[in-house]
Amino acid sequence: LAPGTQKVYLNAVEHLAGHYRRSPDQLSEQQLRDYFTYLVEEKRVPSSTLRTEIFGVKFLFDKTLGRPWPTLKFLRARPSYKLPVVLDREEAQRLIALIRCPAVRMGATMMYSCGLRISEALSLEVADIDSARMVVIVRAGKGNKDRHIPLPERTLELLRDYWRAYRPPTRLLVTKDSRPLADHRVRYFLKKAVKQSGIAKRISCHTLRHSYATNLMESGLDVRVIQGLLGHRSLKTTTLYLHMTQSVMQSVQDAVNDLTADL
Repeated sequence: LAPGTQKVYLNAVEHLAGHYRRSPDQLSEQQLRDYFTYLVEEKRVPSSTLRTEIFGVKFLFDKTLGRPWPTLKFLRARPSYKLPVVLDREEAQRLIALIRCPAVRMGATMMYSCGLRISEALSLEVADIDSARMVVIVRAGKGNKDRHIPLPERTLELLRDYWRAYRPPTRLLVTKDSRPLADHRVRYFLKKAVKQSGIAKRISCHTLRHSYATNLMESGLDVRVIQGLLGHRSLKTTTLYLHMTQSVMQSVQDAVNDLTADL
């Protein structure tokens, strides 16, 4: 499993152990049912949080302990359908320009201009930038899949400036002393830039990826091409961005204005 998945699974097991103040392998099936009822009815955790709690506990009992209880087969989190936050081109450019750490700014540029997840950006190696073919090679992305993404000319120019300043040996995004850049450092500098920008949106690293997809869709790129660029398994995931494009919103606005013109 990916390092991020390992972390949230471990956290889920830690939460379960902390709730009962005992090792999870000493719990009964009824206690598991009571725990998830507590999360839903008393703590009212969001569906995304509940989903990771369920997956982490399922992994522990099914794989680690070898106790695939019937209760675990029926645990489900109600899906949520929240639209992602996106930035327009001016907002994205302004936000990235305000990031003070050059390595973090380069990472944010890669996430926005190539649609990378933060884990994919931080895993890039110097050899993954193929300037001859103008592609970025994402190795073992989500689902352990490789993919190639077009490398914008401006991004290549910025990468060359960054390389001259940092001279990274293997890993592309590094600190001044050549240690791999950590995700918490990226989030720290992005958060400071968001505050300084005055953009009144709930922005995370993933917002840059959402904005890449939405802005490409606004440019008229086919949704199946965007699906491949993002590495989505399902086209349904990609079509979510259709709701976010200004062109779609404008066409709806025009139709509504025409519908109500004679009221």
